[in-house]
Amino acid sequence: MKESPRAGRLVDQLFPGNGEMAALMRSADWARTQFGPVETWPKSLRTVAGVLLGSRFPMMVWWGPNLLNPYNDAYRQYCSTYLSSFKVQMSELRRIARF
Repeated sequence: MKESPRAGRLVDQLFPGNGEMAALMRSADWARTQFGPVETWPKSLRTVAGVLLGSRFPMMVWWGPNLLNPYNDAYRQYCSTYLSSFKVQMSELRRIARF
């Protein structure tokens, strides 16, 4: 789906910055997602997107009845660092518990 020039400007405003998540969010075809076209997003979701991308701290949000999960670069880094460690601990726990 081709986005309108207005939608393109809105996407640039909603997802500022040079981070990987900002670039991914700018390039997404939001109309094909459960979030829908950015021009239909409520102000609260637009605000959340700006806060997430503007923060250097790991942040994520559960959004809407389907619990959609936008997050920022710091959260991606956090997950890759700590969740991989958590998986190792869980596998060790399974080995000890024999299940």
